Amino acid sequence: MDLRTSFNNLMTGQGYDDDDDDGYKILDDADPEAEEYEESLQYDEDGVPAPEDDNSYGHASFDEDGEDYHDGEDDLQGGDQLIFEEDEPDDRDDLIPQDVGASMNAAVRDSGLERGADDVIFEDDQEAMKEYDQLLDEDATRDNRRERRRRIRESNLSDEQRALVGRANMAYATNNLDEALQILHEVIRGAPSAKGPWITLAAVLEAKGETEKAIQTNLIAAHLGGTDANLWKKIAVDSRQIGNLDQAIYCINKAVRLDKEDLNAQWDRAVLLIERGLYSKAIAGFRAILNISPHNPQVIRELGKLLARVNQPREAINLYEDLYELDKMNPLEPVDEDDEDDELDLGARVVVPCRMRYADINTLAGLYIRTAQYDRCINTIRQCVRRLQGRARDTHWDFRPDDQEFYETAMMPENQRMPMELRTQLGICRLMLDQVDIAVDHFSKLYQPHVVPNHIDLMMQVAEAFIKKGLFENALATFEVLRSSREHDADVSCRVAFCHFQLKNYSLAEQWYRHVLALKPDLLQAKKELRQLYTAMGEEEKAFELGEEIEAAAPGERDRKPPADPNQPSKTKINAAAKAKKRAEEQERERILSAENITLYRSAMEAYREVEDPGSRVRFIREAKKLLSKFTSAKAFYGDKHRRAPGFKTRGKPQHSEDDSWLGLTIEQWYQMFIRLSHLLNVVGESAESQQVLKTCLSANVFHHDEVRSAKLHIHMMNAALVNDNIGMAAEHARWFISYRPFVNDTYQLFSAALSIGTPEALHIYTQANTIKLLGRQLKSFEKLIRQGKKHEFDINIMMLVLYGHVSNCARNFDQAIWYFRRALQQVPEDPFVHLSLGIAFLHKGHQRKTEEKHKAFTCIFKYYELSEQSAEAAYNVARALHQCGLRELALDYYNHVLSAPAELGKQNLKREAAYNVHLLLMERGDSKEAFNVLREYIQIA
Repeated sequence: MDLRTSFNNLMTGQGYDDDDDDGYKILDDADPEAEEYEESLQYDEDGVPAPEDDNSYGHASFDEDGEDYHDGEDDLQGGDQLIFEEDEPDDRDDLIPQDVGASMNAAVRDSGLERGADDVIFEDDQEAMKEYDQLLDEDATRDNRRERRRRIRESNLSDEQRALVGRANMAYATNNLDEALQILHEVIRGAPSAKGPWITLAAVLEAKGETEKAIQTNLIAAHLGGTDANLWKKIAVDSRQIGNLDQAIYCINKAVRLDKEDLNAQWDRAVLLIERGLYSKAIAGFRAILNISPHNPQVIRELGKLLARVNQPREAINLYEDLYELDKMNPLEPVDEDDEDDELDLGARVVVPCRMRYADINTLAGLYIRTAQYDRCINTIRQCVRRLQGRARDTHWDFRPDDQEFYETAMMPENQRMPMELRTQLGICRLMLDQVDIAVDHFSKLYQPHVVPNHIDLMMQVAEAFIKKGLFENALATFEVLRSSREHDADVSCRVAFCHFQLKNYSLAEQWYRHVLALKPDLLQAKKELRQLYTAMGEEEKAFELGEEIEAAAPGERDRKPPADPNQPSKTKINAAAKAKKRAEEQERERILSAENITLYRSAMEAYREVEDPGSRVRFIREAKKLLSKFTSAKAFYGDKHRRAPGFKTRGKPQHSEDDSWLGLTIEQWYQMFIRLSHLLNVVGESAESQQVLKTCLSANVFHHDEVRSAKLHIHMMNAALVNDNIGMAAEHARWFISYRPFVNDTYQLFSAALSIGTPEALHIYTQANTIKLLGRQLKSFEKLIRQGKKHEFDINIMMLVLYGHVSNCARNFDQAIWYFRRALQQVPEDPFVHLSLGIAFLHKGHQRKTEEKHKAFTCIFKYYELSEQSAEAAYNVARALHQCGLRELALDYYNHVLSAPAELGKQNLKREAAYNVHLLLMERGDSKEAFNVLREYIQIA
């Protein structure tokens, strides 16, 4: 599997089968010894190896062997040594590892050039060299002159050279590869800084099967072009295939720099870093992907494995818990029954699609067990499995002390059976909580003969759990079942011997240890345990002989710490005293900061009471910004965007407790302070900064997980966006409300109000594909719920149908608009607005000249006129429709009705609009005098 195949489902949030023997095995097969190498390297923010000091670099010139010719360089290997080429040493974009430079030199030599790769890619900066020569003598500037270089501009080919390239392409197409090589070498010797011939040369070399030379040639081309991200990615993939990981990482870093939003490239870089053994850099790479695609299950799975591997299980747990919370708060859209395929995950059938799959639950359960969080593990398994089985509302099982809901019977539906992996994890947790009977009942499913061969690893976990609890007889029974499939396994036999040893069956234990050493003579663990056994049996001579064998195998074992001095205080006491001192210092620091915050808050509120005064307004903004700075510096609120702040309640629970406080102020006081700051920044014309304050506030997890405050913040952010004429941002927040509260009418009214200003940008957002898809999905979900007879806050209503009809109408999908307007009309046949909307849709469709629908349009429009009691507004709309269809005389009658109608209180006065249109019709008829009189009477401004 290549790098990109493992990423094919990243953006859709789909998972993969843990049983696949594909590229994911790199997580388990990477060399752990490479961690030592990682510590010796420093990387910049983009993952490129960076220098430890100024003497770790040479210059972009290489000798015939690809080595740097500068005598003073440290002798580093491969990708560890980097070279400055540009005239700005801080610009890391042009640092070339030595092995990459050697490859490029080889490509240049093969093309027949007598210069180095740096002379092809870089040229002397004559102005900088002249400046150096004025300051220093020529000998002193000898080395510095080489540093004064800049990337050469790609040269253009002459007409003759372009003709030669054309001949080379023709030779390549006819498989005359040697002729193509000869021609391209000739072109390159004449124009070494032209990118095109190098690209063609690489293709020819690849066709000849000379992969390594093709990569070397592509490196020259990539450095000449500089901005071709696809070429950098191709070189990275090719370099990985030949095993040159350092070069692959260098190239993929180049691609990431060119497009930091390219998730494929970022994924490839993380995978390469894992293969290279640079786990901390790989973790940073996966986190960078999560910043662009938050809560992506595929990335979380890989990052979780990696965090567990580097002994950070709690960080991995946080990732999975956030994914679980997202499934609860924002479930995936259900799959239509007609389109639904049977989906298996860990051998179990998935009923309700979720981001958190059975395999993910199993991983999270393993992490909980690793950190001894057994109760939490049990609750998570039960709740997650119910959700996947479509039983999320069966919460009454949470009050039972056992796992009766998962007891399998012959009548149990297939989709309610628990995967064996999760059953085993559940049993281990029960065992650790001393609920042995429940645990044994879970494990009994594993002991069946047809199950054991497929779940040997689970059997080992069960046996080890029994050993951990001191239930050695149960462990022996499990090993006995396991040995039926792994009779000659030395590790299993060693654990059997250990159990007999603990049960004081010394004779049997000795026999088993001897059996183990016969299978694997160098198994050090078996020798150590056997030596302990001989010591317990009183056979000191045998124990001494084994001890010598162990010492010879592991000479470092003899190094022991000196005994502790009884006159010195114990380390435990010292640590306790240090912790107490640190705690007291922390409390004192919090007390001082709290006092400062209270003073700032009081000063700000005094200024806010006189907010009409410009000076007080400025003082409030200044003090509030200081508080904002203190709040945003709290790691508890911003350490992880999607992680709850410690000590605060989660979404869906009461959020406004007066006990919730931080550094002297309640959370509500912090919240109100930021809202007031945002409002006043809007007042003084700083709308962009106002929006940023609200974004910062919403990013704090103490507000992000508060249902009410989060919704209010979105309202305030929409207001700030509208004040700042940022219609796109306002629409984004309006769409958030539609997703967050799909069953509330106000959300759709809010969406329409936010886009009602009539600008081209607003109309574009109103009709763009993601708006149509969002409303269509909501409408489809409502219809499905109604068909299923499920109750919710309202059935599908006129507002939703008419809104979707208008969006379709604006998007010129008139047939769809007519369909939804007609559905609305079925429910409210006497609603004038729906008649008008349907008439307009028919009218627009008729103007397409594909079908005659205008008679239907006027049937609806005149019905609207009748239901509106022939009001002035209705008369204007009828006149406008007739005017659009060219029925001028009829339109004049209705426009005159508007002009003669008395003004209605609370209604829009349309006389000016009607008068202007009447003047147009009169001018078309040639009655300019009457047209002038109409304008003078109704439109002239005194």
